[in-house]
Amino acid sequence: MSTSFSSGLGWVVVDIAGVLLLAFVLIYATMMWRRRRRLRRPDTIGHESGPAPKRMEGQDDRPAAT
Repeated sequence: MSTSFSSGLGWVVVDIAGVLLLAFVLIYATMMWRRRRRLRRPDTIGHESGPAPKRMEGQDDRPAAT
């Protein structure tokens, strides 16, 4: 085996493995996204995502900085 062939063979293997890994990650992400969309409750669609708003009854219980 020549030196130039053996050094280029590693890059070919890395390139093929990289493309296969990227394809696997994209397929997995697509499946998870589809599953999340299907499991989502219909009444939550259209609401903002994120943490729930704080309920402030009366005054804030934290002491004021003086």
